[in-house]
Amino acid sequence: MFYDLIIADQELKVVASMRPERLDTPFPSDLLAQSIRSGQFNTHVEKIGRSLICPVQDINPLFPLWFRGRVAGGFRWKSLPGM
Repeated sequence: MFYDLIIADQELKVVASMRPERLDTPFPSDLLAQSIRSGQFNTHVEKIGRSLICPVQDINPLFPLWFRGRVAGGFRWKSLPGM
């Protein structure tokens, strides 16, 4: 597995995940909460190492999930080391 996928409802409770043990648990993420509240896309850039030329960065997109004209939750994709 090279990525971690989280889908949360409006209360940040995990409704879908690549890891079954996370289901029905709270997902503490200020950026995901902000995406859900605002209805806008966010990103989190994280430095995870260095290559010979430049730092290797992990870009984690966070999206609001819209359903019937309303934000119903949010989606976070995170690359894992080795991708």
